[in-house]
Parts: sequence; structure tokens; C-alpha cells
Amino acid sequence: MLETGDLAVAQMPSEQWHDYSGVLAGVTAAISSPHCWAVFLVGSPGLGATSLLNQLNRKPSVGRHIVDVRATTSLSTVEYGALAPFLLGLTPEDLELPQSVLRALREQLGLGDPNVEPALILVDDAHTLDPSSAEILAHIVRAGWAKLVASASPYPGIPGPLLRFWIDGAAERFDLHPLSKKDAQEFCQTLLGGPVLRSTAQQMYAESNGNPLFLKALVEEAQASGELEKRRGIWLNQGITGIRPPKLATVVERYLRDLTPSERECLELVALAEPVERHLIEALTGERETRRLAEIGFISTTAESVYVGQGKPAPLIKLTIPVIGELLRRTTSRARSLNWHRRFRLHAGYDGGGEMGLVRRVTWALDSGSEVPDELILRAAVIACNLFESEQAVRLAPAVRNHELSSETSAVLARAYFNLGSFGEAWAFLGYGGPRMSVANNPQHRPTMFNSLLRAGIRMALGQAPAQLAADAAALRESGSNSGADGVSDLVIEGRASVIEMMGQSLSGDYAGMSRILGGSGAELGTDNDSPDDILNQALLCALDAERLCAQGAPVKGQAAAAEAIALLENYHHEAFVLHEWIALRSIICALFAGHWDAATAQVEGYFASTAGVSAALSGGDYTIRGFIAVRRGSFPEALEILETGMEALRVLDPRQIFGVCAGLAAYCAARDGQLQRASNLLAEHQRDSSKGVYLLRFMANAFAAAAREYIVSAQNKDSLASDILGNDPSNYGTNGDGLSLLLGLAAEARSKGAGMLEMMALDLVMDLGDRSETQRFVALTAEVEGPWAQALHGYSAALATGNTDGLLTAAASLQRAGLDGLAAGAYAEVLNELGTGSNREARQWARSGLAAIRPEASAPTALTKREKLVISLARQGLSDRDIAQELQLSVRTVEGHLYRSYIKLDIPGREYLAHLEEHQIH
Repeated sequence: MLETGDLAVAQMPSEQWHDYSGVLAGVTAAISSPHCWAVFLVGSPGLGATSLLNQLNRKPSVGRHIVDVRATTSLSTVEYGALAPFLLGLTPEDLELPQSVLRALREQLGLGDPNVEPALILVDDAHTLDPSSAEILAHIVRAGWAKLVASASPYPGIPGPLLRFWIDGAAERFDLHPLSKKDAQEFCQTLLGGPVLRSTAQQMYAESNGNPLFLKALVEEAQASGELEKRRGIWLNQGITGIRPPKLATVVERYLRDLTPSERECLELVALAEPVERHLIEALTGERETRRLAEIGFISTTAESVYVGQGKPAPLIKLTIPVIGELLRRTTSRARSLNWHRRFRLHAGYDGGGEMGLVRRVTWALDSGSEVPDELILRAAVIACNLFESEQAVRLAPAVRNHELSSETSAVLARAYFNLGSFGEAWAFLGYGGPRMSVANNPQHRPTMFNSLLRAGIRMALGQAPAQLAADAAALRESGSNSGADGVSDLVIEGRASVIEMMGQSLSGDYAGMSRILGGSGAELGTDNDSPDDILNQALLCALDAERLCAQGAPVKGQAAAAEAIALLENYHHEAFVLHEWIALRSIICALFAGHWDAATAQVEGYFASTAGVSAALSGGDYTIRGFIAVRRGSFPEALEILETGMEALRVLDPRQIFGVCAGLAAYCAARDGQLQRASNLLAEHQRDSSKGVYLLRFMANAFAAAAREYIVSAQNKDSLASDILGNDPSNYGTNGDGLSLLLGLAAEARSKGAGMLEMMALDLVMDLGDRSETQRFVALTAEVEGPWAQALHGYSAALATGNTDGLLTAAASLQRAGLDGLAAGAYAEVLNELGTGSNREARQWARSGLAAIRPEASAPTALTKREKLVISLARQGLSDRDIAQELQLSVRTVEGHLYRSYIKLDIPGREYLAHLEEHQIH
């Protein structure tokens, strides 16, 4: 709730106000109540109390004389210090008499006039009021001369004389809170004047903890430094620079200005060590100081605890606003930091603050010039990778000086750069001759095992060929057979090689090969359950099996396999290269293809609820997933906006190679929405990435791109607008000159691979284009594929095949329940078309009600669009739906939709009534 005019931004007019939680409206209502004489705004600094008072000062609807009182710490010990600007004419003797002060204030401020509304006194930072000012203000309110709105910090809170109004029931209190993640994104978008990438807004939110003052300062500084950049209308961050300019430091200094020196020391130590055991901070800086910082909200308790003596939990504390900690660490001198570190190490080791505490303490020791064992530095770097604190890992790893740990250090750096999207740099750190890299130095093969897995992940991110992964798997098997009996078992090495080989098969769509590997070695992989390597092998094989099952038409079983993979890794923290997000993506894909939209959305939201680093890694995937769901629901304009935002995120970071998927879906949406040039541009974007990524997603992208081509071609004659857009080369239109034949080719390819889900997806788009030549195959296929999506499509296609209107109506309701709103609307329209003016009034009403629930705007008749008038005109001439489609170069389904919407607007039951319409009713 910060008024954005406090810290000016060029794009942001200073008069704009953001009352996210409705506090301003609540305060205004309270002031207007005859029973309320005081309103208290209580919250930590930076939450917008000052700005809210400024807004009240300018709010015309208040309708009262405003008295603005600014209390400050410097005047808190001066008698009547806060009221001094209104008492300049009084002598020291007058100030000793409260009656003289009251009389002067009444005359100076025009208080107590029975013919006007009581004034409104606004007091900022009321917790710093001197006692005399507080008593006088309370007297003025009790006398009915004025009403009061006062802001205060939670500690020490509202002064006693004013607090009595609350005790007496004559006051209302509003507690101010930080912005939510959703509000923070809206706040950033308002500041920047346009859409902001979700992960970018979340990063800003995480650093500010939703405090509007700091959130605004961070946005402004990131924009000024170029860290925030506007690309194709979307604001996104170019990377966490870690540079905090002086202006932000000034904001922090203002925020901390009321702290005593001892409280400032306490806060400094928390910043250096956070998260840190509270009892340690109390021992080193004092219980009073620690308690005071907690009371005023400068430090807070984390969700995790550590255990000390006799298993007692010890709470961990940290700074409430992370960016303050970052600035304090940067501004603390090295000598002072070293002194603190030496004192701290007398009381605590490196492991007391949990995983993030270890990373912070190792970094602190290195920054202050202290010696840290190489093994501990490496461990901290690994944890930083796991927590997606990638820049921290890049700082820590080079500090390892032991050459025997060079392979592990290189692996950490490779993973860190992988997280940051610098795949070329990641590959450079693993640029060795083969996966035997450190067998001689490490008989346990751990670097070999993990470097091989990471190498495979980077190969996939770089778009390298499946054959290279197969070669890596073969080399790993060879290294195992040459190593003798020591170290990791041959079964575990074989398991890892199988994982890498299946990753290559995932790229090529060799699902039969994946089945052979799982059938041949899956049972044997559980022979060494205590081995972390074996646990990881099992988890990755489960995830790959989930992908195979999904492609072959069993996405529900795929969800179960992915859930097993996630469960296996739930407590797995052995290494940095587990690729949790790689497994999560397969779980989400299975949910999407099954038709479990809510489950997929909940999983994505769960990852966005974790660290900003994880959300950045999944940002483009998040938009692609939400866009896909919007497509399936038939919300094409909404889906297009989501997907184009996702494309910008994926231009920055795309480790899973899904840019082509996002672009293909976006092209389809633009084409369905009639934006032909936009669709063509998006097709070109898709084409550049159409060969990257796993086969399942690549297939989906190519299928939607083919459908987009068909819509472009059928929207206009090839020798007019579509020709201008796609050119005269027939290959631009897909196989044999159109996208439909390309889709049929994709369906045949999927069938040859035994990929029932992918074949169904291609034929669904064929059906969507109005081609019913594969209806019988589609009916059979949807009966075999798992999930609500396939079930709903089965009922629909079966009804189409039989021409049964009752079955079509039931199918429409099933599609609606499955969330396939666009298809359901088309089915309802088809029912109404079939029923015409027949006697089945109840069925017509059911279909109309169903359509109105999906498209509420259809329930109110409005004027026909230009295209609807043309369609109706041809229908009145006796042309069939197919004839009209051919005449206008549209799909049959599009014509049916135009007709049904026209029937609704014209308030007629069907085609037969068109002949009875007057011309003026149409035009």
C-alpha cells in the first residue's frame, strides 16, 4: 500500500494510488462513522502508512479541514515537539500551561467551530510523539474538535493517551501487511507501465519480502541499471547483478535510522550469519536488542529450527527484508567482519544454521579472509546449486584449492552455469575426453557417475544429437567394466548408463527402445537400495518411464511413475545434480495430457512457492503450461498473451528446450483468433526451434504449428492475403500445400511409434479443422487412451460418428466438465444445428444453457458481426454448412459457430427460421 509518487519513476504518475488490501477505503469509512473518533494504522516501516496519510490529505471525499502532524525521533524528548510548528507564538511560560497550548491550537487551526465538521488530524510516526503532544491531541479529540488518524510502528506502538480511545471502543485499528506475491506483480507492472515476467516480479518480491518501499526501490534501481529490460513489451530481468546502487543504500539507511548503536550491531551480526540460532545472537549482542528487533519486525524466525543440547529445538532468525541483509554485508568493513567472525566462531561451528546457514557462514569466512577447509567450501557450493543460489556457487567453487577436488569443482560450476542458462559455459567445464574423467583419482567413481549425468543434461539443453548420448552411455559402461571390483557396483553403473541411453531415446521418440531397457534392467536396479546412486537411477528411470507411458497413451500411469520418482528424491540431498525440475516437468506433462488441469497448475504453483531461483528456472515452462491449458479450454486470445510472455522468458533461459512448443502453441492461437500475420511470425519463430527438445514435446509443437498453417491457408484464398503472408512456395503451407496433410502425416508417424497419445493429439487437431475422414480411428484411439481428456473426446467423437443428437448433447456436457470449453461450445452449437425447429424443446434449452455457461456473452442478443451477416446471408440462400465453408474458405466448425451465435442473437431456434426473418432484423 505505498503511494508510488514517494520515489519518482518516469513511467509512474505520482498521483496514482494502490489500495491493494482496501485499507484506504476502510479508513475513510471509519472517519465517516459517528461512533469512531480515532483510526490507528499499525505496521513496520515501508508498508505505506505515510503514503496513506498523504492520500487522505489529498482526498476530496474526506470533506474536513486537515491538520498534518509529523512526529520524529529527534523531537520525541522535546515537550510539544511534534506540535511546535503550530505553537511558535507561545512563550516558555505559556507552554507550561496546557490550557494556553489548547487555546493557541484552537485559534491557529480553527478547531472547535460548532458550525463545521470536526477537523481531521493526521499524525505520522505517532510512536515517537512526546508525551505532552500525545495528551493534548487526545484532549482535542475528546472535546469533539477533531478526529484523528495516526500511524505507528508495532513497537512501542500507539501512545497511551491515544490508545485509550481504542480501549473505550471509539477507535478502529488497521494492521498493515506486506504485499502478497500477486499484488507485488501487479505493483511492479504498474510501476513499469506494462507486463512483467512472473519470475522477475517474484525475484523482486523475494528480495523485498513484499515491503512496498523496498520493492519500489528495487524496481527503480534495476530499471536504471539495465538489469530490467523491456523485450517485445515484456519486462524481464537480465540476471541478478548483485549491484546495489547508492540510492537503495540511502533507502536502507533511512529505514534503520531510529535504531540504537547496539541494535544496529545486532542487526549487522544477523545479516552476516543468517539464518542463525537466536540464542547465539542474544549471547553476542544482548537479549534486549534481539527482542527489540523482533518486536519492530526487523528480524523474524524462519520456518526451520536446529537442535542443540539434549535434542532441544533452537529457532533460527534472519532479516525480514533480505535486501537489507545484502547491503549490510556489503557495507561492513572486512576488518569488522573478521572480528565478528572470530567472536562468532568461539560460540558456533559452520553447521548450526541449516543448509543456507552453512552457505552463508562459509561465504562470510572467505569474505573476511578466514581459512576454510576445501571440503567445506565444496559442500557449501553443492548446497548453493541445490538451492538455485547459482551465483553463490560460482563464487564459492573457485575458492577450492585442492587439485584432487578439481573434477567435483568443475561439476559444481557446470551445474551452476546450467542453472543460469549459460549452457556453453557449463559444457566448457565438462569439456573432457569422455566420462572416465576422474576414475584414477576416485575409485568410487562418484565424479564419473555425476559428470556423465550432468553431461547428458547439458547435451540435451544444447540440442545435441541422441547418438551422442548413446555414445556417452556406452563409454560409461566401458569405464565400469574396466574398473575392477572396487567402488560402485556394475549394476549401479549399468543403471546410470541406461538412464543416459533412455535420455537419448526420449529425444528421438524411440519408445520401443525405452520399453526394452526398462523391461531388461528395471527389476535389477533395485538391488542396492542403500546406494544414493541407485536411488537416483531409480528416480530418473521412473521419470523417463512416465514420459514413455504418457506418449503411448497412459498418462495416468505416467503420473504414478512420476510421483514415485519424486518420492524417491524427497529426502535425497546427496549431490547437486539431481535435476528435480527435470522430473517435475514430466510429472506436469502427464497431468496435462491426462486432462488433470488443476493438478498440473497446483504443481507449477508449488514450485513457484519455493525460491526465486527455482521459479526463474521454470518461468518459461510455467507460461507454456498455463497457455496449453487455456488452449484446451478454447480461450485463444488469453492463451496467446500467456504464451508470448512465456516465449520472452524462454529466450533468456530454456534448459528443457521448450521454446518451440511455446511458439507453436502461440502460432495456433493467433491463427484461431484470425491474426494471420502474427501467426505467420510465430510460425517462423517455431521453425527455428522445431528440431530441439524431447520428441513428445517437439511432436506437440509441430502438430499445433501444422494446424496454424491450415487455419492461415483456409482463412483467405492462397493467392490473396495468405499468399502474401506465407509466400508462393507450397512447402510453406505444409506437406502437399496444407497443414492438414502434415497433421495426418504426424498422426501416422506417431502410430508407427506406438505413441497413442500423440496420435490422438494430431487427430484431435484434424477433427478440429473439420476433417472427419479419421473419425472411426479417433473413436477407437480415444477409447484406449487414459484420462478425462481422452474420455471426453471419445464421447464426442462417438456421437459424431453415429450422428446421435442425444449422445452429442451428453458429450458436450462431458467436454464441459473436462474443462474443454471451446470444444464443448462447438458441440452445443452442433446440437442446436441438428435439432433445428424440431419438437425437442428441452434438449434445445439444455444446449443453450450449456453454451451460456461457457460463453455468458452469448445469452444476451447483440448485433451480428460482419462475418456472421455474410454466413447468414449464404445460409438464407440455401447453402449447406459445408458449402458456406468452401465459399468463405473457413472450416465447417467455424461456420457452425457463426451460425449458432447468430441464432442466439436473432432469438431463433435454428436454420429453418432464417427464411421468416425481415432484412432489418439481420442488418
